Amino acid sequence: MSTFKVEVVKINSIASHPNADRLDIATFEGMAYQVITAKGNFKSGDLAYYFPIDSIIPDKFVDEFGIGSYYSKKLRAAKLRGIFSEGLLIPVGDNFQGNVGDDCTEYFGVTKYEYPLPQSMNGDAEAPIGHYKFPSPENLKRYRDILHYGEEVVVTEKIHGTNFSVLVDANGTTHIGSHNYFWKNNENNKNLVYIRAYNENLYLQKLPTGTQVFGEIYGVQDIKYGLNNGKIGIAIFAIRRGANFLNWEEFVAFCEEFSLPRVPVLYAGGYSWEAVSQFNNADSVLSPDCMMEGVVVQPLVEKTHPEIGRVVLKLISDRYLLRQNGTELH
Repeated sequence: MSTFKVEVVKINSIASHPNADRLDIATFEGMAYQVITAKGNFKSGDLAYYFPIDSIIPDKFVDEFGIGSYYSKKLRAAKLRGIFSEGLLIPVGDNFQGNVGDDCTEYFGVTKYEYPLPQSMNGDAEAPIGHYKFPSPENLKRYRDILHYGEEVVVTEKIHGTNFSVLVDANGTTHIGSHNYFWKNNENNKNLVYIRAYNENLYLQKLPTGTQVFGEIYGVQDIKYGLNNGKIGIAIFAIRRGANFLNWEEFVAFCEEFSLPRVPVLYAGGYSWEAVSQFNNADSVLSPDCMMEGVVVQPLVEKTHPEIGRVVLKLISDRYLLRQNGTELH
């Protein structure tokens, strides 16, 4: 799972809201989030607690922070007088003794909101997925400096579905997985979307030994990509051979060899924030009548980073975060 924590941040800039005299727009150092706050709450250089969206905040702090009028069940993104705001900033107070980056999640008793799984995504488990689990992309807004300007990257559409994998282990045995589990391919699980995805797509049944493919099953959440009546589709976004993920060109060649459908490519070239953020609020390439969830950006040549591991990052659309009655299933 990508990083979720309440942490101490340092305010980078404060700008007056152009459409509201009593509001400011705050940014903080090393990240690309912006949060709307009450005017005068912060100045550049101040420290603050940053609460990410999807935070479940205990009632005592909801009352203490004075956010009861707009907080319900979880913290949500908002658009206030035409300006997007993502998360909550709370002053640390005069007696604060901590440092930027401190993890305060446990102190505030905050947990992340998790959506209940529908029956079509639950069944007879074979085993926890363990170290075969896909390393979830971190948010580019939180780690905007990990990719270097001009570095060769590829940007793909992030599809709103459920994580899916097929592993053919060293013994030639096939395992069908979701984000957290491998599932038995049996009669009880025949309607489980992960088993359906494998059984309905013959090319997944021809993978070589020592291969794990990762993809997204779509048509199962609130964004349907034109699929109705229980129909599903899949799109592959990464492949691991042995212990190593394939570089992008190797990934493309493998998908073509085994007729695997890939996630749509939006951009390939030198990295810049603008090259990635240009797709904010775009329509889906997979199904243009739908909104795009966001994008995934990764280097053309695989690499790791000491803080986040495999370097692959996501940038989620404002429009997607603001939608009503959406589902968020791994």
